[in-house]
Amino acid sequence: MPSEREYHRALAVSLMKSVGLDDAIDYALRNQWQGVLAQLLSLAKLPPSPHRPPRHEDLRTKAP
Repeated sequence: MPSEREYHRALAVSLMKSVGLDDAIDYALRNQWQGVLAQLLSLAKLPPSPHRPPRHEDLRTKAP
């Protein structure tokens, strides 16, 4: 059985893949999912992955 943290992490990853990071954070805030929110915020600090499209912040830094 997964721990609560593992469950929150899996839910955060699934939500982020479904609706994107910003909307996932908004959804977690509106539903008071503190554990999921914590995991989303920790995922937001990860360096960009070649397997994940860039977030809007990444695009702004590359603009001419």
